[in-house]
Amino acid sequence: MISFLSWPLAVVVLGLVAILVFRPQLARLIDRMQQIKVPGVAIQAAAAQTGSGSVAQESAPKAAEELRKMFDNQIVVEREELIVTDLNKRQVHGPDREKFLLRIASAISFAWQFENIYNLIFGSQLALLHQLNTMAPLGVPIADARRAFDAACRSYPDFYKTYSFDQWMAFLQGQALILRSGNDRVSITVAGREFLKYLVERGYGGKFG
Repeated sequence: MISFLSWPLAVVVLGLVAILVFRPQLARLIDRMQQIKVPGVAIQAAAAQTGSGSVAQESAPKAAEELRKMFDNQIVVEREELIVTDLNKRQVHGPDREKFLLRIASAISFAWQFENIYNLIFGSQLALLHQLNTMAPLGVPIADARRAFDAACRSYPDFYKTYSFDQWMAFLQGQALILRSGNDRVSITVAGREFLKYLVERGYGGKFG
Protein backbone atom coordinates (compact mmCIF):
# COMPACT_ATOMS: atom_id res chain seq x y z
CA MET A 1 0.00 0.00 0.00
CA ILE A 2 2.78 2.44 0.88
CA SER A 3 4.36 2.17 -2.56
CA PHE A 4 1.18 2.08 -4.63
CA LEU A 5 0.96 4.46 -7.59
CA SER A 6 4.68 5.25 -7.06
CA TRP A 7 3.78 8.23 -4.88
CA PRO A 8 6.55 9.80 -2.79
CA LEU A 9 6.74 8.00 0.53
CA ALA A 10 6.71 11.29 2.42
CA VAL A 11 3.31 12.20 0.99
CA VAL A 12 1.69 8.98 2.17
CA VAL A 13 3.37 9.14 5.57
CA LEU A 14 2.22 12.74 5.96
CA GLY A 15 -1.34 11.66 5.34
CA LEU A 16 -1.13 9.11 8.12
CA VAL A 17 0.48 11.59 10.49
CA ALA A 18 -2.11 14.24 9.70
CA ILE A 19 -4.94 11.89 10.62
CA LEU A 20 -3.28 11.15 13.96
CA VAL A 21 -2.25 14.72 14.79
CA PHE A 22 -5.47 16.42 13.77
CA ARG A 23 -7.94 13.78 14.99
CA PRO A 24 -9.17 15.92 17.95
CA GLN A 25 -9.79 18.90 15.68
CA LEU A 26 -11.59 16.71 13.17
CA ALA A 27 -13.81 15.36 15.91
CA ARG A 28 -14.72 18.87 17.03
CA LEU A 29 -15.46 19.88 13.47
CA ILE A 30 -17.76 16.91 12.97
CA ASP A 31 -19.56 17.76 16.19
CA ARG A 32 -20.21 21.28 14.94
CA MET A 33 -21.43 20.07 11.56
CA GLN A 34 -24.84 19.12 12.94
CA GLN A 35 -26.49 20.11 9.70
CA ILE A 36 -25.04 20.55 6.25
CA LYS A 37 -27.40 22.03 3.67
CA VAL A 38 -26.83 21.89 -0.05
CA PRO A 39 -29.44 22.45 -2.76
CA GLY A 40 -32.13 19.83 -2.31
CA VAL A 41 -30.33 18.00 0.51
CA ALA A 42 -30.40 18.44 4.28
CA ILE A 43 -28.69 16.21 6.88
CA GLN A 44 -29.82 16.62 10.51
CA ALA A 45 -27.97 14.04 12.59
CA ALA A 46 -28.35 15.73 15.97
CA ALA A 47 -32.05 16.50 15.51
CA ALA A 48 -32.74 12.86 14.67
CA GLN A 49 -31.21 11.73 17.98
CA THR A 50 -32.35 14.47 20.34
CA GLY A 51 -35.60 15.58 18.76
CA SER A 52 -34.35 19.16 18.81
CA GLY A 53 -35.01 21.35 15.82
CA SER A 54 -32.55 24.05 16.85
CA VAL A 55 -29.60 22.68 14.91
CA ALA A 56 -26.96 25.08 13.67
CA GLN A 57 -26.89 25.37 9.90
CA GLU A 58 -23.60 25.42 8.08
CA SER A 59 -23.04 25.47 4.35
CA ALA A 60 -20.90 22.78 2.74
CA PRO A 61 -18.41 25.34 1.32
CA LYS A 62 -17.94 26.94 4.76
CA ALA A 63 -17.37 23.55 6.40
CA ALA A 64 -14.87 22.61 3.70
CA GLU A 65 -13.01 25.88 4.20
CA GLU A 66 -12.85 25.35 7.95
CA LEU A 67 -11.49 21.86 7.39
CA ARG A 68 -8.87 23.22 4.98
CA LYS A 69 -7.74 25.87 7.47
CA MET A 70 -7.37 23.20 10.13
CA PHE A 71 -4.44 21.77 8.15
CA ASP A 72 -3.00 25.18 7.26
CA ASN A 73 0.69 25.04 8.19
CA GLN A 74 3.88 25.33 6.21
CA ILE A 75 4.74 21.67 5.80
CA VAL A 76 1.18 20.75 4.78
CA VAL A 77 1.14 23.53 2.19
CA GLU A 78 4.49 22.33 0.82
CA ARG A 79 3.22 18.76 0.55
CA GLU A 80 0.02 20.00 -1.05
CA GLU A 81 2.09 21.69 -3.74
CA LEU A 82 4.04 18.46 -4.21
CA ILE A 83 0.82 16.50 -4.70
CA VAL A 84 -0.57 19.07 -7.16
CA THR A 85 2.68 18.96 -9.14
CA ASP A 86 2.57 15.18 -9.22
CA LEU A 87 -1.07 15.15 -10.35
CA ASN A 88 -0.31 17.65 -13.10
CA LYS A 89 2.55 15.49 -14.33
CA ARG A 90 0.15 12.57 -14.50
CA GLN A 91 -2.36 14.82 -16.30
CA VAL A 92 -5.05 14.05 -13.74
CA HIS A 93 -7.58 16.88 -13.86
CA GLY A 94 -11.24 17.70 -13.18
CA PRO A 95 -13.51 14.95 -11.82
CA ASP A 96 -10.76 12.36 -12.32
CA ARG A 97 -8.57 14.25 -9.84
CA GLU A 98 -11.24 14.09 -7.15
CA LYS A 99 -11.75 10.36 -7.72
CA PHE A 100 -7.99 9.84 -7.63
CA LEU A 101 -7.58 11.70 -4.33
CA LEU A 102 -10.62 10.03 -2.77
CA ARG A 103 -9.21 6.61 -3.61
CA ILE A 104 -5.87 7.48 -2.07
CA ALA A 105 -7.50 8.98 1.04
CA SER A 106 -9.60 5.83 1.44
CA ALA A 107 -6.54 3.61 1.06
CA ILE A 108 -4.64 5.63 3.65
CA SER A 109 -7.54 5.53 6.10
CA PHE A 110 -7.88 1.74 6.00
CA ALA A 111 -4.10 1.30 6.18
CA TRP A 112 -4.06 3.51 9.28
CA GLN A 113 -6.91 1.47 10.77
CA PHE A 114 -5.12 -1.82 10.06
CA GLU A 115 -1.88 -0.51 11.57
CA ASN A 116 -3.75 0.38 14.76
CA ILE A 117 -5.39 -3.04 14.87
CA TYR A 118 -2.05 -4.79 14.38
CA ASN A 119 -0.56 -2.82 17.26
CA LEU A 120 -3.32 -4.04 19.58
CA ILE A 121 -4.26 -7.52 18.41
CA PHE A 122 -3.02 -10.63 20.25
CA GLY A 123 -1.34 -13.57 18.59
CA SER A 124 -4.18 -15.88 19.62
CA GLN A 125 -6.72 -13.56 17.97
CA LEU A 126 -4.65 -13.55 14.81
CA ALA A 127 -4.55 -17.33 14.91
CA LEU A 128 -8.35 -17.42 15.11
CA LEU A 129 -8.62 -15.09 12.12
CA HIS A 130 -6.37 -17.37 10.08
CA GLN A 131 -8.49 -20.36 11.09
CA LEU A 132 -11.70 -18.56 10.16
CA ASN A 133 -10.20 -17.54 6.84
CA THR A 134 -9.66 -21.17 5.88
CA MET A 135 -13.27 -21.95 6.83
CA ALA A 136 -14.92 -19.01 5.06
CA PRO A 137 -17.74 -18.35 4.57
CA LEU A 138 -19.23 -20.87 7.02
CA GLY A 139 -16.92 -20.11 9.92
CA VAL A 140 -16.50 -22.32 12.98
CA PRO A 141 -18.53 -23.15 16.10
CA ILE A 142 -18.02 -20.69 18.92
CA ALA A 143 -16.54 -23.58 20.91
CA ASP A 144 -13.57 -23.61 18.51
CA ALA A 145 -12.94 -19.94 19.18
CA ARG A 146 -13.08 -20.58 22.90
CA ARG A 147 -10.50 -23.36 22.53
CA ALA A 148 -8.13 -20.88 20.87
CA PHE A 149 -8.67 -18.51 23.79
CA ASP A 150 -8.15 -21.27 26.37
CA ALA A 151 -4.87 -22.25 24.69
CA ALA A 152 -3.67 -18.66 25.01
CA CYS A 153 -4.67 -18.64 28.68
CA ARG A 154 -2.55 -21.73 29.30
CA SER A 155 0.43 -20.21 27.53
CA TYR A 156 0.15 -16.83 29.25
CA PRO A 157 -1.77 -17.39 32.50
CA ASP A 158 -0.65 -14.17 34.18
CA PHE A 159 -1.48 -12.10 31.13
CA TYR A 160 -5.02 -13.47 30.88
CA LYS A 161 -5.90 -13.33 34.58
CA THR A 162 -8.09 -10.29 34.10
CA TYR A 163 -8.98 -10.71 30.43
CA SER A 164 -12.12 -12.71 29.64
CA PHE A 165 -13.21 -14.61 26.56
CA ASP A 166 -15.98 -12.06 25.96
CA GLN A 167 -13.43 -9.24 25.98
CA TRP A 168 -11.18 -11.23 23.66
CA MET A 169 -14.04 -11.69 21.21
CA ALA A 170 -15.36 -8.16 21.64
CA PHE A 171 -12.13 -6.69 20.31
CA LEU A 172 -12.42 -8.68 17.08
CA GLN A 173 -16.09 -7.82 16.73
CA GLY A 174 -15.52 -4.16 17.55
CA GLN A 175 -12.94 -3.94 14.77
CA ALA A 176 -15.42 -5.62 12.38
CA LEU A 177 -12.99 -8.49 11.76
CA ILE A 178 -15.42 -11.26 12.71
CA LEU A 179 -19.15 -11.83 12.67
CA ARG A 180 -20.81 -13.75 15.48
CA SER A 181 -24.08 -15.49 14.57
CA GLY A 182 -26.00 -15.71 17.81
CA ASN A 183 -24.11 -17.97 20.20
CA ASP A 184 -23.42 -20.76 17.74
CA ARG A 185 -20.90 -19.75 15.09
CA VAL A 186 -18.30 -17.14 14.27
CA SER A 187 -17.00 -16.24 10.81
CA ILE A 188 -14.50 -13.83 9.29
CA THR A 189 -15.70 -10.65 7.60
CA VAL A 190 -14.48 -9.03 4.40
CA ALA A 191 -12.56 -6.56 6.56
CA GLY A 192 -11.00 -9.48 8.42
CA ARG A 193 -9.79 -11.07 5.21
CA GLU A 194 -8.45 -7.75 3.92
CA PHE A 195 -6.64 -7.28 7.24
CA LEU A 196 -4.89 -10.63 6.84
CA LYS A 197 -3.98 -9.75 3.26
CA TYR A 198 -2.57 -6.43 4.44
CA LEU A 199 -0.35 -8.18 6.99
CA VAL A 200 1.04 -10.46 4.27
CA GLU A 201 1.70 -7.53 1.95
CA ARG A 202 3.50 -5.63 4.73
CA GLY A 203 5.48 -8.70 5.79
CA TYR A 204 4.28 -8.52 9.40
CA GLY A 205 5.05 -11.49 11.60
CA GLY A 206 3.53 -13.13 14.66
CA LYS A 207 2.28 -11.44 17.78
CA PHE A 208 2.47 -12.05 21.53
CA GLY A 209 -0.57 -13.44 23.38
